[in-house]
Amino acid sequence: MTVLQTRRQYRIGSTDGLTDSQIDLLIEAFHAAGKNPAGILNGRTQIQTKELPVAGRVVIKAYHRGGILRHINRRTYLGTGMPRSQAEFERLQHVRKIGVNAPEPLAFAVRGRILYHAWLATRELAGARPLSAISLDSPRAAAAVMPPVIEQIRRLIQSRIHHVDLHPGNVLVDPESRVYLIDFDKSRISRSPAPALACRYRRRWQRAVVKYGLPQELDEIFQEKIRY
Repeated sequence: MTVLQTRRQYRIGSTDGLTDSQIDLLIEAFHAAGKNPAGILNGRTQIQTKELPVAGRVVIKAYHRGGILRHINRRTYLGTGMPRSQAEFERLQHVRKIGVNAPEPLAFAVRGRILYHAWLATRELAGARPLSAISLDSPRAAAAVMPPVIEQIRRLIQSRIHHVDLHPGNVLVDPESRVYLIDFDKSRISRSPAPALACRYRRRWQRAVVKYGLPQELDEIFQEKIRY
């Protein structure tokens, strides 16, 4: 169940409800300048971290346009459907229920209606690094965590979930070598059979490895294991 709250022209959704002081700190973070995540392959989002009373340290994700439209209006979206932050919030809830390691969603926020800005808050994965960065530092270390990466992606495929931008930059590895899949923005339920969906995952992964010069072994393992 999602608790909906309104404060200072923001519509906030969360699993347990937030105090006014927590919401005010989040709004302060929304107004602050975001930064691109460290490393490569990090998409169009901007993030920052914030310490919230009781909740602890959270990651704030602001949604930004890509492509040509980013030169015209980078942060504003047309409110023709569910806000992007709410959609990703609900998808994270779903994938975690089916056993996929993903950040715990804390809250989503929207300001505006016909035209809106959107944010998502998730609990921070302390010390986690993108698999893409790890692979450049140590191809062997990256290869060692590929089995749990494969297991996570198989769960998505078995549940017909298409993470449209699944690549090594959207896989985080924490200091205990636990892997997490992030950036479920625009993910969707696919009608394609598992073999076709697996093929889409393989193509996206391979394109990223080649484009950004990541170790070939990262793709070889993926291509071999993600087959149905």
